[in-house]
Amino acid sequence: MVDWHYMDVSGFVLAGGRSSRMGRDKALLVLEGEAMAQRAAGVLGSFLSAPVALVGSAGRYAHLGLPVVEDSFPGQGPLAGIEAALNSPYARDWNLIIACDMPHLRVDILRGLAAQAAAHPEAVCVMAVSSRAPEPLCAVWRREFGPVARAALEAGQRKVRDVVSDVQVVHFQIDEDSALTNVNTPADWAAVAGESAA
Repeated sequence: MVDWHYMDVSGFVLAGGRSSRMGRDKALLVLEGEAMAQRAAGVLGSFLSAPVALVGSAGRYAHLGLPVVEDSFPGQGPLAGIEAALNSPYARDWNLIIACDMPHLRVDILRGLAAQAAAHPEAVCVMAVSSRAPEPLCAVWRREFGPVARAALEAGQRKVRDVVSDVQVVHFQIDEDSALTNVNTPADWAAVAGESAA
């Protein structure tokens, strides 16, 4: 198996969602002294040598002190965020892309994804999978998927799962569903904040 440490890997945090169910910007919710987007970037940055960038509005997130990549297709959902990351100057051959709202995501899961990418050079994507479903916003993506995502968005497609059906995807099974749990609603956030305060 190829050691992932020798791979060309960059990291991105998707922070540009509408947060419609939350009612406020999830990326800027503060948990244990850090905005959620910063926490997610810290998890990636703890083991990647490349800089970690946020995908979203520079006007909204530049104050977090991280490079910001603007969406080319604003308001078009996660596929647009993936497209923006992979077609940005920060993209490398492999790119770890995660959502900003997974407070329980662990470094060992991201290392596992990178190791699977090293073991499957034929893959275009290595995606984390829990017992619930695959999670395209916790995945390693090859830069070559960027033009595929752009073409799909230009054709009016928005769902990541529809687009990846045409490329080689490897699933990385994880044993703890909560690691991929998203914070989508005020109730979700209250539960996470309560765990942190306990």
